[in-house]
Amino acid sequence: MRRVGLAFFGALLAVTPLSGQAISNPGFELRKKSAQTLPSGWDAGGEGYVVAVDSLVAYEGASSLRVRRAGEGRFAVAMQVLTVDELRGRTVRLSGFIRTEDVEGGYAGLWLRVEGPGGVLAFDNMMDRGAKGSSAWTSFSIVRPVDDAAERVVLGTIMTGAGTAWFDGLTLDTLTATEADGPSPVAEAYLDEALDVMRAHAFRRDSVDWSALRERALGDAAGARVSGDTYGAIRNALRGLGDGHSFLQTPTEAEAWETRSADAAASGTTLHAELLNGGVGYVRVPGFWSGSPGEAVSFARTVQDRIAGLDPGATCGWVLDLRDNVGGNMWPMVAGIGPILGEGIAGFFIGLDGSRTSWGYASGAALLDGEARITVGEAYVLSNDPPAIAVLTGPRTASSGEAVTISFRGRPRTRSFGEGTAGLSTANGSFMLSDGARLLLTTSVMADRTGQVYGAVVPPDEVVPIPPEGTPLPDDPVIIRARHWLAEQPACTTTRRPGRSPFPWITWDSASLLVGLTRPLTRDTDDAAVRHAG
Repeated sequence: MRRVGLAFFGALLAVTPLSGQAISNPGFELRKKSAQTLPSGWDAGGEGYVVAVDSLVAYEGASSLRVRRAGEGRFAVAMQVLTVDELRGRTVRLSGFIRTEDVEGGYAGLWLRVEGPGGVLAFDNMMDRGAKGSSAWTSFSIVRPVDDAAERVVLGTIMTGAGTAWFDGLTLDTLTATEADGPSPVAEAYLDEALDVMRAHAFRRDSVDWSALRERALGDAAGARVSGDTYGAIRNALRGLGDGHSFLQTPTEAEAWETRSADAAASGTTLHAELLNGGVGYVRVPGFWSGSPGEAVSFARTVQDRIAGLDPGATCGWVLDLRDNVGGNMWPMVAGIGPILGEGIAGFFIGLDGSRTSWGYASGAALLDGEARITVGEAYVLSNDPPAIAVLTGPRTASSGEAVTISFRGRPRTRSFGEGTAGLSTANGSFMLSDGARLLLTTSVMADRTGQVYGAVVPPDEVVPIPPEGTPLPDDPVIIRARHWLAEQPACTTTRRPGRSPFPWITWDSASLLVGLTRPLTRDTDDAAVRHAG
């Protein structure tokens, strides 16, 4: 939801800014002449929601803004854009009253964004503390600094999920010097708790000006009263670490992460395996995001079972497709692809002090420094070992997906194709805070079995542009190039008569010759609906 929301907010720059700093029609009392259901001075966006003035429910005055989910949409916003001539260099507070009824699977809140020449200077959408369920009128606020370089302030209301929410009495204040000095003692102590954890454990801690970072964080947390009010400031501080991978989970998000189902994988893709013409096994491994140990073992077992089913026919090697592997829990991935990866150390985590912690695979288990993190039980062993492997990567190959990619770097008879990865080839440590929130901090970088250190984009051995979404497997240029390379490997060349085949990926056995010559790139399975989603 956060990515969708931010992308949508990016399109709001087309709205014509209002003059001055005051919010127009803050109580939603006036209606647009062109659309009587909408409030004057406000623009609305989002699909699947009804946004309208409500003359029957109000906190003050005669009307409020009502937002009700009525379809399959994911969010709705009402917004205004203000000029900032009188706001630059000040700290502002956006306040308003919110009432909810049966808001589930999302929240209702306010949002505010400060924009400058370089993009977003400050932002808060109350994702971590919005109104949920059914609640009476309650006051909410956002406090953010307006930088001297600011060009505009964009603000409004937001609702996600199901149910109905009402908004009323919005105000935008500039805080006095005393009010803007910093957060309350309770909030400041919590902010320092988070900063102390970062300073002690962040991989790039030695390159951070901690005094300056703390001053910025205190400014971002101006007006904060409790720990939850500082989450935006903490997230800004995490961005200041410069590793691009550290992040904060609120108490609710941390709890949900532990119980997240494997069906909620963020990649939107699924595990798939099939035998391609010419004796090539194809396995697409998505990211795995479940916190359940049982689901982790089941995922790894399923990957091994798919490999076992293809193994008798995979005489020319394997294509491992990681282009949609956006990360998650690396251990079931490593255990699952263990049969084609091979046993032994596959990579290392390198700490700031140079310490090395190995990961690898043996006897059905994914190992961390030789200790099993997950075991599938009886491990499958390939009939042709070690096989040639073509690994496919792209910009969506991220985090733990990059760990799996690196597991194959330095492995004999292995080559990678596609595009560079997301650049998150680092490892995060988990640190709980006193209110149940959790910091996921980058604490090490990844290295392959040869000792080559990464920590950024992992480039492929051969760059092959990734085709548009929906390209069938037989027409995918990355897969085509990978199959050509596999066809040149000894295990494949020994299965065909030298100098006879115009299609080097076709095996010369009597059962496949006719099919290969008439349909050289069709798949052996009946799953013709498979589409690449990278």
